Amino acid sequence: MTGVVITGQPFNMGDLYLAGTTSITIPNGVASVQIWAQAAGGAAFGRLSPVDGSAGGGGGFAYLTRAVLAGEWGTTLTVAIGSGSASNNGGNTTVSGTLNGSAVSVTCNGGTKGTSLADGTGGTASGGDTNITGGDGSGYVSTPPGEEAPGTPGRAGGFGFSGALMGSNLGAPGDGALASQSSDPGFGGYIQVVWS
Repeated sequence: MTGVVITGQPFNMGDLYLAGTTSITIPNGVASVQIWAQAAGGAAFGRLSPVDGSAGGGGGFAYLTRAVLAGEWGTTLTVAIGSGSASNNGGNTTVSGTLNGSAVSVTCNGGTKGTSLADGTGGTASGGDTNITGGDGSGYVSTPPGEEAPGTPGRAGGFGFSGALMGSNLGAPGDGALASQSSDPGFGGYIQVVWS
């Protein structure tokens, strides 16, 4: 079985799932799976006077690879995929189910939101073969008049991880929100799956 192949990529990009997905069915005939899970980034905090917006933290990231048994074909993995929203921490991304005869439980925590006192921090991750904490935001200045230009959002934990979904330098999935004069939402998470 093959997934979606994107032109110019040297590997099978597989299937991409975004917020709102609640289950993933294991296809018939597969022998293994690779899963990339990314939580959402935290929102920015914005204030006009003084101009001292803070940035959101990036979402946590996990990578998992497992064999798949024939008896698991047609069963489902239960998933939740974090979304970003204004004035809130990033949503968590989770994967649970049975692979290779054993329970799997992956949790990627969303980045925290920026506040009037501090930038957001990166979310942690657990349960994967590789777990990476998202980056902290950078933009808050404690002394008025504060930050006059937007600060830097926390990077998603999976940014630059080989095989994971990539985005542009600003606004990549799972990044925190850019420090600004408004409480912008962080960027949503995703789950990427490659069956083989």
